[in-house]
Amino acid sequence: MCSKAQSKELLQRIDRFHTLKRLSFEKKYDSVVAIAGKLPFRDSLYLYATEGFMTTALLHLGDTTTALKYLVKTIENQGYESRANIHYSLEHFGLDSNREYKEIVRNFDTHFSKHIQQLNLPMLQECLEIYYTDTRTRYLWMMAEPGSKMQAYADSLQDKSDLMNVEAMTNILRKYKRFPGISEIGISFCNNFKHILAHFAYLLPQDTLMLYLKEATLKGELPNHYGPFLIDKRARQYEKGMQTYGVYGNASDYIDGEFHYPPIKDIDYVDKRRADFLLPPLYKMLEVEKSVLPKDYDRTKQKR
Repeated sequence: MCSKAQSKELLQRIDRFHTLKRLSFEKKYDSVVAIAGKLPFRDSLYLYATEGFMTTALLHLGDTTTALKYLVKTIENQGYESRANIHYSLEHFGLDSNREYKEIVRNFDTHFSKHIQQLNLPMLQECLEIYYTDTRTRYLWMMAEPGSKMQAYADSLQDKSDLMNVEAMTNILRKYKRFPGISEIGISFCNNFKHILAHFAYLLPQDTLMLYLKEATLKGELPNHYGPFLIDKRARQYEKGMQTYGVYGNASDYIDGEFHYPPIKDIDYVDKRRADFLLPPLYKMLEVEKSVLPKDYDRTKQKR
């Protein structure tokens, strides 16, 4: 496994991403452009990209022409998952009458698929089989009448599909000896895939799973929140337990526009655990979102 010391460039990229997220949150768009505008476009899929920050900053500053060039690169890096995603994110900029913008949106699929030939298509297909096995059975459950025999049947199918997917995912880990990352299954699908994995990840070989998750994170193949999300979501939604990293949250955690972090176990070591996945200390999250940290969290008492 590569160490954090071997990931200096990656750590710098994460820190820059964190800074740009904070500056965007603070609406300091000139500062965003000053930092990200000096960076060259990268002609590949990569994490912690800056083009999305540049797109919105330039639009806020009124430079639509340059912003649309960054929009294309954002789509190529799968920063937007669909045309609807773009419309939702940018609708308040009034771009619908802009001819170049309409052309970019029309050619969304072409831009989005630019790097698809770089992916590991056999591995992608195996992961897609897991995805469809999961979503089909859960769709049946959602469409059934609550409390009906059909819903009970669909519920039993979910249990069976989870076991099938455990076997399929275990085979993928055994076969490739690594976790599917962005260079193999793409950024967009990788992000969606974690929601499927959260249904059964606790049934996978845990030592192997954690090893591969950390390895892929340190190589820049998975976002730094990916592994912690899988662990924290399971604890929150299924085990009703305390979180390990403080990553997963839902709408119920927002009160008057502030995100209230859920309880975290062994909290004096939370920043150390977060560092294992290249996540910033918990207190740093105050810089990028309106939030309230757990009452028992004290940054001065964090163990290393």
